[in-house]
Amino acid sequence: MMTKFSVISFCLLLAAKVSAQITIANGTAIVASDGTEIVAAVKGNVSNGSTYDFANANLRITLQPNTIDQTIGGNLVVQSLNLVSGTNTIANGTLTLKEQIYFNTGLLMPGSSGKILYTGVRENIHGDEAGRFDDSYVDGKFYVLHSGRNFFPIGTESIGFAPAYLDGNGTDEVAMQVFGEDGGFLFDPTGNIGEVDVTRYWEITTANLAGLDSKVTLATNGVVMANPDLAPVVVQADAPGTHVENLLSVINGAEITSRRSVTKPIVTVGGSREVELVIHDIITPFSTGDPNDYLVIDNIEKFMVNKVTLLDRWGGKVHEWNNFTNYGPPYLNPDGFDFKTLSPGGYICVVEYGDPESGMNTKSQMVTVLKVN
Repeated sequence: MMTKFSVISFCLLLAAKVSAQITIANGTAIVASDGTEIVAAVKGNVSNGSTYDFANANLRITLQPNTIDQTIGGNLVVQSLNLVSGTNTIANGTLTLKEQIYFNTGLLMPGSSGKILYTGVRENIHGDEAGRFDDSYVDGKFYVLHSGRNFFPIGTESIGFAPAYLDGNGTDEVAMQVFGEDGGFLFDPTGNIGEVDVTRYWEITTANLAGLDSKVTLATNGVVMANPDLAPVVVQADAPGTHVENLLSVINGAEITSRRSVTKPIVTVGGSREVELVIHDIITPFSTGDPNDYLVIDNIEKFMVNKVTLLDRWGGKVHEWNNFTNYGPPYLNPDGFDFKTLSPGGYICVVEYGDPESGMNTKSQMVTVLKVN
């Protein structure tokens, strides 16, 4: 009974301090009984320096409209946070949000030693009354600990709201942050990537990026590519200023999703030239050292999945490869197929390639096997 009275007193204390700083002194122990709801409508700073146990309580904070930046000090766990302050709210300790966040007005920012961790599900992250995040989002790293598809309501004051999506595994905390600046990425202008966006890039922070095995979705609002003939794709890099790798793309309105899982910590939007699949029409398996001694398909590695079928002139299947890769020195294929078993003459090569999610393509080509001495 004494515990419940203490919690009620705490609620009244918060209500009485709506225009001032709320401080729980060091050494103060606050223990909530089952089902207790603590609601604080706060205008000013929130500071915690105590031993507390809110495991059985719903602590909900609404940061009221204010004219100056305000801080959340110490480590604090809340069920719900509602931003209507219109100014920056800075978390100087670890702020853990267990259930819901309402982004109405004002930016939520981690301080130099702060951390914002969300352990709910993406459906419980809300914008303003119209569902928009134009004036309120996280400017800095936003950590999530949850399995399945996660939403990162992030942006910067220079570019505005630039959200992202990434799967979590429920074991490792995953953070994302967007930078409103040119990453200075490198790419070969004669290759598949012809351009990289110079206005922003995203950074993923986690202890086990490869363990997520996740495709990434980025917002393309405000991204303008200089060359309209290039197709937008997601690219990844080890760090700003390093070479980018094409993860391909699926476009959905103002969002772009990679067709391959992200395995590097930096992602952004690039521009890709149309990739043409070229099946070499000559195989010379009886010569020595000729690059055409084997079947060669240019750009086959640019596509997520493929199936290659070699047919004889009557349409009979001679051999089939799943996820074919071009042979390189020492010209050995993992499946052990020996092209010298082919008789000279005409064949048909059929290639199915692409991505099951965005559609498969088919290309066929007459191929001639020559006996060259």
